[in-house]
Amino acid sequence: MITFAQFFFVSLYGLSQHMEWPLARSLWPFKRNSTSKTITSSGSGAAAEKKSEKEPKEDDGVWWHLPHLQKRKIPIHRWLAIVILFFAVSVLNNWALAFKISVPLHIIFRSGGLMVGMILGMILMKKRYSAPQILAVVIVTVGVIYATMNAKANLSKGSSTSKNKEDDVSASDYLIGILMMSVALVVSSLLGLLQETTYRKYGAEWREGLFYSHFLALPMFILFYKDILEQFRVFNLSTPVPALQLVRQLGPYLPTSLAYWLSTITIPRLWIFLAVNTLTQFMCISGVHRLTSLSTALTLNFILNLRKFTSLVISVLYFENGFSFEMVVGSSLVLLGTIMYSLSSTSQPKPLPKPTVEAMTSDKSIPAKKLE
Repeated sequence: MITFAQFFFVSLYGLSQHMEWPLARSLWPFKRNSTSKTITSSGSGAAAEKKSEKEPKEDDGVWWHLPHLQKRKIPIHRWLAIVILFFAVSVLNNWALAFKISVPLHIIFRSGGLMVGMILGMILMKKRYSAPQILAVVIVTVGVIYATMNAKANLSKGSSTSKNKEDDVSASDYLIGILMMSVALVVSSLLGLLQETTYRKYGAEWREGLFYSHFLALPMFILFYKDILEQFRVFNLSTPVPALQLVRQLGPYLPTSLAYWLSTITIPRLWIFLAVNTLTQFMCISGVHRLTSLSTALTLNFILNLRKFTSLVISVLYFENGFSFEMVVGSSLVLLGTIMYSLSSTSQPKPLPKPTVEAMTSDKSIPAKKLE
């Protein structure tokens, strides 16, 4: 339900930016002909004429009059591959929580994708990393493994002394949850490398990536329609909250009739949580896609680890989720490795730009024809 709400909201936002509405454009007071003339006159020769020729015209047929998506800058097969991987990662990470995986452990474990991303980058893309970067990744991975193993031990002790059978966690459920998150780590690393190569080849079209990675995945939720319908029912049965309580800061300034009307309207509590979660996730995923277009997959992973560490602190302090001493050690190693990688990456000298043919031909000792 949470994943579906996030995908649906991002898709609606993307449609507002990537849809062409010919009817609305025809009602616009400025004619298309004047626009194309301006482009042609302000452009430079043949390039401007080609640009104006690509503009759709009224005699292009029925297609011009129907709402349609804007022309993509990245091939659809690339987006389909990214969508499948992205959907699998989102579902697996959320589904793992159903197998009694605690939120702090969930956050720490997902930080372990650094080692997987580095290994896949070295194998698939022939990347090379410095010794401080490798050491930082090893420290993060050790922290994740240490926290995971000790969380399992504490979980077994807690379930053995629990009187409520619903709170008992079997070893098989725990292993299934860990296995699902492990698969998600590998798939997430492959996704990062695919996004990196896509933006490098076709340009940093992160807005297009944000839209298509969510919009094309919507039909896949048909596989989970029974779960979504059941969760709709659960959300509707949650504790109702008066709408006036949501804007209680504005209560004294609202008209009496409006305040009374808002007090008569109630919204199920879980729907409010879902709305806040969807909005904050939209802000987060937009930043992630933009960052993906500007950095490598491994650097993106390290920056996201700092975000996960912040989530971990909020989860423990505000929501009072269990956090043992072993988890403190594991999360500290994750944070230490992240800082080490950040420092080692910023201290590396930038590679010198490759000399152009014009620059090299300035040396009279090298003939231009030989260079060409």
